Amino acid sequence: MGKDAYYFSHDYNARQDPKILALKADYGVEGYGRFWVIVEMMAEQDDYKLKLNQITNNALAVEFMCQKDEAEKFIKDCIKKYELFKSDDNFFWSESLLRRMAIKDEKLEKKRKAGRKGARKRWNEGKEHNDGKQNDSTAIADPWQCHSTALAKNSKGKEIKEKESKEKEIKENNNISNESFLTSTTSFLSDFEKEILSVLKNINNYPFDYETDLEHIRELSLDYPKLNLLEEVKKWNTYKKDKPLKKNSNSRLQFRNFIKKANEWNKDKSYQVNKTDEKKQRDKRLKLQQKRADKYG
Repeated sequence: MGKDAYYFSHDYNARQDPKILALKADYGVEGYGRFWVIVEMMAEQDDYKLKLNQITNNALAVEFMCQKDEAEKFIKDCIKKYELFKSDDNFFWSESLLRRMAIKDEKLEKKRKAGRKGARKRWNEGKEHNDGKQNDSTAIADPWQCHSTALAKNSKGKEIKEKESKEKEIKENNNISNESFLTSTTSFLSDFEKEILSVLKNINNYPFDYETDLEHIRELSLDYPKLNLLEEVKKWNTYKKDKPLKKNSNSRLQFRNFIKKANEWNKDKSYQVNKTDEKKQRDKRLKLQQKRADKYG
C-alpha cells in the first residue's frame, strides 16, 4: 500500500472492448465504474496486484456501496466470466495495467539513475576543484592572467563536452523507452495509429515520443472525428519538408493548429457543397413546376 501512483494511462476506447461490453451487458454502466475502481486500487499497490481475500472483498464493498457477497461475486465474474483480470491462489491483477506501470517505473528508474549519476559527477568535480585550489595556493603563480584564461577555456570545453554527452544519453534513453513502449503496447495500437506514428517519427526535428504522441493523436481523433488524421499528417509532413521544424519549435501545437485549420476548411467545403446541392434541388423543383404549368395551363 501507499504507492505514489498519481495517474496511469488507458485506452480512450476501452469501453468498446468486447470483454467490457459483456460486463456492461450484465452490470450496466455501474459495472464499468466498478471495474475502474478495482484497477485504480491495483495501481496503488506496490506490486499492482490485489489479494484474493475477505479484506479486499470488504474494501470493495465499501467502495461499491454494496454487500460484501456482491462485491466478491463481481470480482469472480471479472476474473472467470469476462476474463478482464488474471489470478492465482493469492492475488488477482490486470495484465494491461502491469505492462503500463512497468513502462512508467522504467522511466522513473532511469530518471533516478541519471540524477544519482549527475550528483556523483558534481561531487567529484567539486572535490577536484577544491584540490586544485589547495595546490594552486602552494604554488608560485607566474603570469596569473594566463593561468585564469587557461582555466576558463578548459572549463568551457568541459561544459560543452558534458552537454553533448548528456544530450546523447537522453536521446539513447528516449529511444530505449520508445521502443519499450511500442513493444509492450503493440496489441493496443490500431494499424491506423501505427501509420500516423510512423509518419511523425520521420519528420525532421520532430520531438517524437511514442507514449506522448499516441495520446496526442487519440485526443485529436476525439476532437476532430470527421477528419482522416493519416491523410492530414502526411500533408503536414510534406508541408514541413518545405518549412522544416526548428529544434525549439512547439511541434505538437503546430500539428494541432494544422489539423484545426484542415477541419475548418473541410467544414467550409462541406457547406459550399451543401449550398450547391440545395441550389440544384431548387432549380429542379422550379423546372418541374414550370413543366406542370405548361402542361396543364
